[in-house]
Amino acid sequence: MKKAMMIFQLMEAISGLSIFAKGGVKKYITKGGRWRSPDYGINYQLAAMSTSGTPTEFRSEELSPGIKILKEVGTSDVLDLHHPKSGQTKLIFHSRNNGLTQKFGIEGNENDGYTLKNKNKDLCLEYDDDGNIYGTTCSENSRQKFDVVYTPEDPEYKPPSEEAMDAPSIGSPSPQGTPQIFIFNESPENNHGSKHKHRRGHSHKHHHHHHHSPHESPYFTYQKYSDQIIV
Repeated sequence: MKKAMMIFQLMEAISGLSIFAKGGVKKYITKGGRWRSPDYGINYQLAAMSTSGTPTEFRSEELSPGIKILKEVGTSDVLDLHHPKSGQTKLIFHSRNNGLTQKFGIEGNENDGYTLKNKNKDLCLEYDDDGNIYGTTCSENSRQKFDVVYTPEDPEYKPPSEEAMDAPSIGSPSPQGTPQIFIFNESPENNHGSKHKHRRGHSHKHHHHHHHSPHESPYFTYQKYSDQIIV
């Protein structure tokens, strides 16, 4: 029993997903600055779209079909769309309470991108030039489109096709459970030219996955190393 618990904890620690801007833009959701709510007088940790730092890794928990909580791996915080009494909504990290502001739906498709719709007033997440993320009326605005990238260990990760599996692996393997390195792919063909392959009969949630060569997305090559860095 003790061994099984250790294995479960290891799997939980290394599984997750990261959220990127759609279209090959090197922006991703990470922790931003602190913001003091004028309503409650509390300092909150903002979520931000950034080109620096480390993409925040989340673990999704499905509460009901299509409704998810996005929990930050390694903490007890979840994404929460804060609604101040005046001014713009703000996406923050907050302790979990399972309220409507913490419930999200991931809608759309892989080619066009996914929208992250908050279940409180059905607002879609959108970001601006300064990296602020807020909720607004859902539209075709490209800044409401995201890519959801799963690590290979995540239960929702879909393995690449057999053709991709034949490709030579990059780097030597290292023990399970070591942190990962994200290496951004600079070549245009990696960002725009790769075509996604779909298999018939898979459920909608599997379409969140990116079918590139093993451990690779349009944004980064996933490998395991002793440290986690952005190159």
